[in-house]
Amino acid sequence: MRAFLLSTVVATLAAGCAPTVRVEIAPSPAYALPTNAVAVVARDRECREVADALVQNLNALPGFEVDPRSEVRLDVSACGQFFQWDLVREIDASNRSERRSVTLDGRAHAVVAVSAYGAVQAHLIGSGHHLNRGGWRDAPIRDTIERTRSAQRYLVDAVAIDLATQLSPVPQLVQRRLYPNANPDTARDLYNQAVLAEVSGDIDEALRLARAAHDERPSPRAASYLSELERRRNLGIPSH
Repeated sequence: MRAFLLSTVVATLAAGCAPTVRVEIAPSPAYALPTNAVAVVARDRECREVADALVQNLNALPGFEVDPRSEVRLDVSACGQFFQWDLVREIDASNRSERRSVTLDGRAHAVVAVSAYGAVQAHLIGSGHHLNRGGWRDAPIRDTIERTRSAQRYLVDAVAIDLATQLSPVPQLVQRRLYPNANPDTARDLYNQAVLAEVSGDIDEALRLARAAHDERPSPRAASYLSELERRRNLGIPSH
């Protein structure tokens, strides 16, 4: 089945389409919940957005139900986001012009205390990473503000997805987009190879290739994919 899927993907790439492949991620919950009906509570104002996003992701899982009356609680606390801006400046000596490129590196985290029937059973840490490399431009303040806001929204979802995955008792089906006609040894080609390795079940090879793709050309998609593979390898979550 895997060989057929791989050959189909290669043929589609050669045809110049924009294919997607589906990958089933086996469940490996960090904590086995005693019931799939849970209450989600934000312990402070800074965690409301993460808690809301966690509710949406849990409700999307088959069999899961978020019920405020449940005696199994997920208390979300210690939420935080951190951003680092790196400015690269180049001077053209011939006409003394200057161009700038600004890269945004954002990270976020949250802690969930899992309580069952009045007793804390476990603590989970959700994390997210967002890397956005800007093009060569003057880097106006307005653009910087918009990129920060976009990164903030992305990180909220990334942390919620990470936490939901750690709690999910069922397999998850994700879609990966492949790049058609990618030139050999480019970032897109390395990304395609990483996805194909993931489809075949070789997480270590997928991680190696995803890291190479990110190093070749950092992007939000490459950073997100790399972070997901790293977390799955650390938790020992395979692909089917």
